[in-house]
Amino acid sequence: MDLLKELAERNVSRKGPFLLGGDGELTFDDLLGADRTDISCVRSGDVVALIGDFDARSLSSLLRLIDRGAVLVPLTEATRSEHEYFFEAASVDFIIEGSSIRRRSDVRGAHPLLTRLRESGNRGWFCFPPVQRADRRRSCMISPILSRGIELRVPRCER
Repeated sequence: MDLLKELAERNVSRKGPFLLGGDGELTFDDLLGADRTDISCVRSGDVVALIGDFDARSLSSLLRLIDRGAVLVPLTEATRSEHEYFFEAASVDFIIEGSSIRRRSDVRGAHPLLTRLRESGNRGWFCFPPVQRADRRRSCMISPILSRGIELRVPRCER
């Protein structure tokens, strides 16, 4: 599957932007023409933290990671002070930022929900809801994406 190409083909008649933001707008042509980060080392079921702020390269990488069957941990620059927590809580295998990709060497055992998602063969993503900084307990949610069959509706994955 080539999700980016499929989305671009479905929207070929729409030349306008599909994403508008404070920094401008993006079209599917922008994503198709974006510099590509080499993600060939990512395998299905790997957990990948993608750090980016809605730029063409990051969104192109996100769609290509879905194609590869990765479990996504989308992060923004605004949450940089929390990234190490997110990496540990989600058992992140790879971190992608801009054109660089690095493998984490200190990955601990996977959360049971992550194990279940991997066993199902589905793609997925971690979502970390905002909490007050004074609240040291963080929660996350893991959800399958673009999949059929398994439903994981468990709201917390404490680490």
